[in-house]
Amino acid sequence: MERQNIFFDVDGTLLDSATHEFPQSAKAAIQSLKQAGYRVFIATGRCYASLKRCGLMDAVEWDGYVLSNGQVVMLKDQTLLHEECIDFRAVKQCIDIAAKHQIALSLISSDDWFMMDDGNEYVKIAHQFLNEVLPHQRPYEGEPIITMLAYDSRNADYHEFRKIEGLKVIPAESTYADLIVEGVSKADGIKRLCAYFKHEDYIAFGDSLNDWEMMEHAALSIAMGQGNEKLKALADFVTRSVNEDGIAYAVNALGLLNETKDNHIR
Repeated sequence: MERQNIFFDVDGTLLDSATHEFPQSAKAAIQSLKQAGYRVFIATGRCYASLKRCGLMDAVEWDGYVLSNGQVVMLKDQTLLHEECIDFRAVKQCIDIAAKHQIALSLISSDDWFMMDDGNEYVKIAHQFLNEVLPHQRPYEGEPIITMLAYDSRNADYHEFRKIEGLKVIPAESTYADLIVEGVSKADGIKRLCAYFKHEDYIAFGDSLNDWEMMEHAALSIAMGQGNEKLKALADFVTRSVNEDGIAYAVNALGLLNETKDNHIR
């Protein structure tokens, strides 16, 4: 039987955003999927360093990674398959807007994650949500930037950033938004990995709006029970919450480990 590809979001899908834990039930289910012949991948908004720090890279023998919402694609040995950076002019515009409106901004390059000032109260909230260390402070020196995070209230619309040509704004389920290259999504990174492994169809697990495109193009899309309501309406199947063994429940309910698993692929 031809191997299927399965892509998992991280925060709110693999990791419980409240406890920052990777449920043992999810780990066991994914290992069983591997043994059954599936390829398993991570598809996240996190950069490489952040994903490495959270411990997931070593928890399962992943077959590859879609990072920074599709702008970075890696194979399982961390070989870089693709990297796309934000246009320099857009980076400068973001820095100017953040300074003018007193919106905290962090910048992520291929080897660093930093801020140019002390930030605001939303930075701490966002990084507690991610269980992530605060970026250190230093000036921007013109290096290529893969992605940025703008920090504001949960109901902020980041309208000034949305006006920037070539920039895409993705509000998160906390006090920040991802700023990435317009036209790029997790689905693009997934497409590159599927092409590399010569298998177009895939299954996707996600919980938030940065999972929209990867869910929309999946052969089978599964939303976590505590996830974004709009995403759940899009999904083919809504499973239990991450803290209620949602991944394991979906694997069993959909019969993904049965011999007839291909019947669940559209």
